[in-house]
Order: sequence, then C-alpha cells, then structure tokens
Amino acid sequence: MNERRVFAATLLGAFLVFLTVGLVHAGTSGKVTGKVKDQKGAPLPGVSIVIEGTRRGAVTDAQGDYVILSVDPGEYKMSASIIGYDKQTKTDVLVKADHTVEMNFTLKETAVQMQEMIVTAERPPVE
Repeated sequence: MNERRVFAATLLGAFLVFLTVGLVHAGTSGKVTGKVKDQKGAPLPGVSIVIEGTRRGAVTDAQGDYVILSVDPGEYKMSASIIGYDKQTKTDVLVKADHTVEMNFTLKETAVQMQEMIVTAERPPVE
C-alpha cells in the first residue's frame, strides 16, 4: 500500500512540474504571414515587408511568401515595397499572442523615375 502512495505522489509531482513548465512557456508573441503578388496575380520575390515602428520585418521568397516571428501583441501599420512598384501600406493590423495573422499585399507596377546620366569616355592615344 505504501508503494502505491509513493508512486501516486511521484506521478502527481511529475504532472505538476510539466503543467508549470507549460504555463511558464506559454506564448507571449504572435506571428504575421502572407503573400505578395502583382496586379496580374504573379508572386513577387524580394519584396521588403516592414512592421512600422518596430525592428521587425521580412523579405518575400521566390513564391512571394513571408513570415515575421516574435511580434509583440498590439495594433500595427505594415508596408510592402520593392523598386518598380508602388509602396502599399496597411493599417490596423492586430497581432495577438499565440495567433498567426495573415496579411497579403497586391502591388501596382510603376515607372522608375531617374535623373539623366551622361557617360563620357576618352580613347587613349595609340602608340
């Protein structure tokens, strides 16, 4: 009978330890994922995604997908930008602890305006 009590007490103690560890490691941050496409629906690789006001961001992969981990809960403004496309900003992005927010962007193509460039060259004298 005494062995049963020791076994039950050990089992209860192990359960309480695992329960406590689980509560201590409960999530305190969220995650933002999404896809960036052009107006024709083609994925855009290399797009910079930024959560404004933080140091969090990502760059899209070859399929236009991105993931931003460890985002503190709160309401944010996010932007997506790449050369040759208009920057798009989304407001009221609500991140909750232990949740994944999906935020997709569709970027509009635009012409890149640059100043004129003058190239000059001199031919060295032939000896």
